[in-house]
Amino acid sequence: MLGLVVWMPKHPLTSNTSQATAPDPADVVQAFEDEGLEVGSTYPVDDDPDWTNNLVPKTYTQGTHFDVGPDQGGQVLVFEDRDDLEVMKKYWENFNRRGGFLYSHVYDKKNAILHINGQLPKSRADQYNEVFQREV
Repeated sequence: MLGLVVWMPKHPLTSNTSQATAPDPADVVQAFEDEGLEVGSTYPVDDDPDWTNNLVPKTYTQGTHFDVGPDQGGQVLVFEDRDDLEVMKKYWENFNRRGGFLYSHVYDKKNAILHINGQLPKSRADQYNEVFQREV
């Protein structure tokens, strides 16, 4: 008896952990602006040499930077899966436990993180998070 066996790998668009389920970070930042929140200059995080040369783990697949005020920026980052997201989240939370000038607001949902400079008051950061939670 002769049979045909067909093996089909899981398509990345159907995977539960795929970034395909997360929106484009630039679209999330646009939603901030649409809601009247300040975004200032926006650009892919990898376009910033200060970002690419620092020690932040680069476990994300896409990211968009935005400005919430002078010297107060934020990023929306998308990850392939929760494991990669947790690497970045723990990195920032480690600084938050220590306190000081490296404190930041970190929010997450699914495979995305919203990270905002800690100089922004929490009440304002929470406004960005409300939009982030709806968009992701």
